[in-house]
Amino acid sequence: MKLSVCIIVYNCEDFVSQTLDSVLTQKTDFDFEVVVGEDRSTDSSREIVADYQKRYPGLMRPIFREKNLGMVRNFAETVRACQGRYIAMVDGDDFWNSPLKLQRQADFLDAHPECSGSYHNVNVLNQATGRTRPYYASPRKRFLYLKDLLKGNSVCAGSMVFRAGLFGDFPEWYYTLPMQDWPLYVLNAQFGPAGYIDEILSTYRVHERGDWPRSNRIEGFRRAIFAAHTMNAGLDFAYDSEIRKGIANLKYKIAKHLLAEKDYMGARSHSKEAMERLGLMQFRYYKALFVYLRANYVGRLK
Repeated sequence: MKLSVCIIVYNCEDFVSQTLDSVLTQKTDFDFEVVVGEDRSTDSSREIVADYQKRYPGLMRPIFREKNLGMVRNFAETVRACQGRYIAMVDGDDFWNSPLKLQRQADFLDAHPECSGSYHNVNVLNQATGRTRPYYASPRKRFLYLKDLLKGNSVCAGSMVFRAGLFGDFPEWYYTLPMQDWPLYVLNAQFGPAGYIDEILSTYRVHERGDWPRSNRIEGFRRAIFAAHTMNAGLDFAYDSEIRKGIANLKYKIAKHLLAEKDYMGARSHSKEAMERLGLMQFRYYKALFVYLRANYVGRLK
C-alpha cells in the first residue's frame, strides 16, 4: 500500500462528513486506504463513520475505540494501524480543498527521497464568521529542517504527508504531550526535512469546540512550552539551544498578550524570561525588551 490517510475523530458530527467526502474524492494513480480512529464519541460521529464504512467497504477502515483514549494516544494508535508507506494526516473537523492533494504530495515525496514529509499552504476558516485567510501570508522557504521545527510548530494541521516508520514506535514521553502533530514533525525531521508545496490544498477549521483553546491564546502558548520542555528531555537535550530559543519566543508571545490584557506584572515577568533565554544579537530580544519596558512604564502609571 502506497499511502494511508489517518483521520482522528471525536465529537465531530457537524464536520466529519465533509472531512470524509474530501478524502474519498481524491484522484490518484495509486491505491490508498482511509484509517479512521473514532475515539468513543458522545455525539453521532461514530454512526456517521459507520455509515461511510458501509458505503465504501474496500476503502474505509475505521477503528471504533471501546473507550476514549484521548487525542494523542488515539492518533498514535491510528498511525500504528496504517499500512501505507506514506501517511496523510487530517482531523475530523478539517477538510481538503483539492482532489489532487494526495497525488501532489506523493509525487513530491517520490521525487525527494531525502525528505521526511511534505506540507503545503492551508485556508484557515473561522467557523463563526465564515471568513477565510491563508495560513502562510508570506513566501515560505522550500524545506523545513529539524532546527526550524525545534523552535516551534509552523506546519498547519491537515497539510502533512510523511514517510511511515522513520523513528520506530512513539516514545513514552510522546503520550504526555497536549498535541500530536508538532512532536511527530520533530521526530520525523531527525531523518530529513519537510518539503513545502506553495499551494492551498486544505482547510483548517477554527471553532470553539476544537482541540486547542481558540479563545485563549495564552493557554495555547503555555501548552506549547510544556511540550517543548518535555521534548527537550525526551531527546536527551541534544537540541537544547534551539528548543530554548523556541521557549523564549513563546514567552515573548505570552508577554505581548498579557500586555494587551493590561496584566503588566505578568507581561514584565514573561518578557524578562524571554530576554534571559535570548542573546543580544537576536532581534526577538529587543521586541521582548520593548514589551518589558512598556509594561514597566504603564504599570507604574496605574
